[in-house]
Amino acid sequence: MGFLSSQTFEAALLDITLGGEVDGVMVAEEINKNHQFPFVFLTSHSDRGTLDRVKSTFPSGYLVKPYNEPDLLTSLEIVVSNYVMRNAKKEFSLELVNEAIPTPLSEREFEMLNLMKDGKTNKQIAEESFLSVNTVKTHLLHVYEKLDAKNRTETLFKINELLK
Repeated sequence: MGFLSSQTFEAALLDITLGGEVDGVMVAEEINKNHQFPFVFLTSHSDRGTLDRVKSTFPSGYLVKPYNEPDLLTSLEIVVSNYVMRNAKKEFSLELVNEAIPTPLSEREFEMLNLMKDGKTNKQIAEESFLSVNTVKTHLLHVYEKLDAKNRTETLFKINELLK
């Protein structure tokens, strides 16, 4: 599967049926053997035989079609967050982040980022920090701007790069 060798991936969505000799399970096996990044199956197959075959690839997630966008984005966010934390080679700190970005995060912004990285929702962050949800959203928007990211998932990818 030469196409995987010539690319760098942070994560992958794989369908089981790819319409050729190679299927998604074979791609997953190649990822595990030679590339080591998280992947999620997104497929219409939920029969026992397929599930048994997929389990041996240790996917980070499995979504059955039809899916909705919030479910997909939530799954990807959790997958990336777990991957980042399992593979961190550096300690996540305010100093580490601020060394890598032009406009430094405040301590409060870093606190919001850290709670987001831990998989907390805006509501959970608000409750834990004794802030309103709107205040949390504002802090996270500042974090996104400073990290040049559009959303939580992209922010987690950026954190992953910092921790390598």
